[in-house]
Amino acid sequence: RAQFAAFAIGTDTAGSIRAPAAVTGLVGFKPTSDTVPTQGIIPLSPTLDVAGPIAPRVADAARVFSVLRGDSPAQTEALLDAVTAQTVSSDIRIVALRGFEGIHPGVESETAQATRRLARSVAVTRAPAQTLFEASAWPVLEEIINLEFGSALDRYLGRLSEGPGSLRE
Repeated sequence: RAQFAAFAIGTDTAGSIRAPAAVTGLVGFKPTSDTVPTQGIIPLSPTLDVAGPIAPRVADAARVFSVLRGDSPAQTEALLDAVTAQTVSSDIRIVALRGFEGIHPGVESETAQATRRLARSVAVTRAPAQTLFEASAWPVLEEIINLEFGSALDRYLGRLSEGPGSLRE
């Protein structure tokens, strides 16, 4: 990790917080809709858009999330207490994807090492990447985004004091 900042705030419609966090060894999560204000976010899909934290540790992400949703200091401390009290459950199942071998030298060995480390604590199921994507919700998410994007961006542009007032302009 480069450690350029203590945390970052990202926007997520369909993975823009979680995916970068996952590939950089950070913690990121997409809060439940309407738990964090979305004012000022350029909309892609108002139904799916949300702001959330990216941070080095779970406790850091929890603290940023608590501030984003406007918690009092006492609420923030209660959230941190709850987060630090959590332990890894043996009911968790991790899916280790196959089919990405050969992308970069060392990917296969690093993936195998990570899978072995995870398997010491939780159940690991191996599945081809295609299986995961076939069962994903992406087609539904894509349809929602396509339906909402134009009108949502027009509304956003119409509220700005400068620049174009609509996509047509």
